[in-house]
Formats: sequence, C-alpha cells, structure tokens
Amino acid sequence: MLKLNQVAIARLAVIVAATGLAACGERTDSARMEQQGTAPTAQGERAADPAGRSVLETTQPAMVTAAVKAALANDAQTQAVKADVEVSGGGKVVLKGSAPDSAARDRAGQVVASIRGVTSVDNQLSVSGS
Repeated sequence: MLKLNQVAIARLAVIVAATGLAACGERTDSARMEQQGTAPTAQGERAADPAGRSVLETTQPAMVTAAVKAALANDAQTQAVKADVEVSGGGKVVLKGSAPDSAARDRAGQVVASIRGVTSVDNQLSVSGS
C-alpha cells in the first residue's frame, strides 16, 4: 500500500510540475513585457524575475526533482529506495537516504542520470541491508 501511495504521489508531482511549466510558456503582449522588463531576449529567454532569477532557474529544479522522484518510484529496482532529492541550478542532483542493497543504489544513480535536465548525480545513498 505504501509503495502504491509513493507512486501516486510521484506521478502527481510530475503532473503538477508539468502544468506549472506549461503556464510559464503562455504568450503575453510584447509591449507590456517590454514595459515590465520581461520581454524575450535575442536568445529567446525571458528576463529575470524580481529576485534576479530567470524563469528557467526557478522552474527547472522543481521539475527535475519531480521527475527524479517519479522515475525512482516507477523503476522496479528502485521502488524500495528511500531518497531525499536535492537539485541545484544547472541540473546537479544529490541523492541522500538509503537503498536496500548496492544494486538498487547503483540503479538509482543510473535512473537519475538518464533524466532530461540532469547534468550530474552525487549518489550519497547508503545501503541499509535486509
């Protein structure tokens, strides 16, 4: 039952994150954007938010975190892994927590490394044993 809830939560997190990203892509009036200083740049990126972060910097870590949790929950070898996921800008992921064995620990690192947006994985999972 617990595994089923974890999978459902992970899937919900991915859906929420994807919905949030879709909302970021809405078109707005370019004149209003220029006036507010949020017009697209020559490279197609939007200017920074009031805190000085780009839209990509503020949404990507949350989306990568959701994708990591969902991928671990959906992989048969990593469902028993209990991982805290930390994602920094640039797609650097740190996994902390425990895995039932070294195979699950190693597989978790492989699964996370294969996710789009992940540039590096620091696998700090410990093997808890059975």
